[in-house]
Amino acid sequence: LYTAVQAVAARSTNTMQKRVSQETFDEAVTDNMETFDMEPDEAVQSAIDEFGLQGVNLDGIIKDYPGAEGRAEHPAIPAIKDLEAALALEEEGAEEHVKQKLAAIDTLLSEDGKEGAAEQAGKHGAVEIVLAACRPSDYQCNALVTLRALMSHEQNRAFFHARGGAQILHTVLVEQASDVAAVAGGGGGAPPPRRG
Repeated sequence: LYTAVQAVAARSTNTMQKRVSQETFDEAVTDNMETFDMEPDEAVQSAIDEFGLQGVNLDGIIKDYPGAEGRAEHPAIPAIKDLEAALALEEEGAEEHVKQKLAAIDTLLSEDGKEGAAEQAGKHGAVEIVLAACRPSDYQCNALVTLRALMSHEQNRAFFHARGGAQILHTVLVEQASDVAAVAGGGGGAPPPRRG
């Protein structure tokens, strides 16, 4: 638990970099094709080069041609909606359902997952939703792992701060320490020592 929280905190303090949205990148690709009569692959590479010269960080951007009809919905978006719906369930087995939804998001956020997942998930409320899942429960540790993965994207670190993420995690730790003390028969004893 502490390791996951420390990782989130460390990533959230990284310096801000110049970024563009997926929509801006896609517009640049389309403009290259229409204005300079480029082929899709050439237009994508030109957009990458242009933004690179401007010092723009393209992490989290899907770097391909969006298609004539525009880009299809990123799979991270319904995955986040599914998690939000699972968190609202109160029926038996709901916690296992939440774990499954968190695991699905983890897969999308992994190195072998879908490009742009962290950015798209963040834009659709992932940070706030996953923070809500960090409450004491059987899936609390799963939620912290997912939150850590979301922090790989600069935009999500900004969302984390804006939504009081540090205070929420502090509350989680205090509650966890109180639970451990109660189970150990220590009442309201001192919280575990800080690591690192």
